[in-house]
Amino acid sequence: MVVFLFLICGPKIISPQKISKPIVVSSSPQHPSPYVGETLYYDDGSIYSAWAWYYGGRGWGYYFSTGTPNTTILAVGYRIYDTWPVPGLNTFTYRVTDWDGSAPSTTLDEGSITKTTGDWTWYDLPSAITDSDGDFCVFYIQEGNYPNCCGLSEDQAQEDPTPDWWTDGSSYGHGFPRNDFLIRVLIDSP
Repeated sequence: MVVFLFLICGPKIISPQKISKPIVVSSSPQHPSPYVGETLYYDDGSIYSAWAWYYGGRGWGYYFSTGTPNTTILAVGYRIYDTWPVPGLNTFTYRVTDWDGSAPSTTLDEGSITKTTGDWTWYDLPSAITDSDGDFCVFYIQEGNYPNCCGLSEDQAQEDPTPDWWTDGSSYGHGFPRNDFLIRVLIDSP
């Protein structure tokens, strides 16, 4: 596992903290449109630096536990670094997996999305995912080899490495190289 670093200078369950995805439109009887979902994340919202893999198909992610059965996963959010690497790429892959009790397991949804420059990239899942036990993982997967890829932003301090996971494309491993990545998930719990 080789990681390139560019240095420029359980989860928190909090409603969005000045990020660009505060409203979810829903036609469900429990939540007449519009309503605000809950955002789960580990980062502090600051952008300190960014990371990229030398090879595409690899990524980083988090284990999230809501403690609530039948949690609905609505959207995923990522803060992609704006000016690095060069020439960069405008797309990356999101992945939502189930949790088998000790590691990420079955992929529940995955797809390529286009980054938003200068802000959070939020992506509404094509179909909301209902996770029966409220334990799941959300991953950022790099498309393209360095430097033809996105750089995933990180904050300045790692609070707790317990929920941190990486993938080499075919398997999962525990732990991150440094700080908390800016990966978030929008959920609705009954």
